[in-house]
Amino acid sequence: VVVVSTEFGRRVAINQTYGTDHGRGSLALVLANGLKQRFFGNFAQLAPLVNGNGDLPVEIDYREVLSACVAKAFPTLPISGIFPGLERSLAMF
Repeated sequence: VVVVSTEFGRRVAINQTYGTDHGRGSLALVLANGLKQRFFGNFAQLAPLVNGNGDLPVEIDYREVLSACVAKAFPTLPISGIFPGLERSLAMF
């Protein structure tokens, strides 16, 4: 299992100096055998999703992705000890 992710996203809207700041919404790339589906999340047009400050909403907690990968690689490991307070894992496998 290989996970490529970033610790921050980018805003969609430009700021006052015509740049894009760190944002909330991001993405992750997961490479593994046995994935149930290829894409998770909302893939609609970006414009309607952007909130008042130029950010995309967070639809999937990155811990949901990582916990599913940990459970796949180490099925006997208790996920609650690694990600305290996590309510669910993404059903990726």
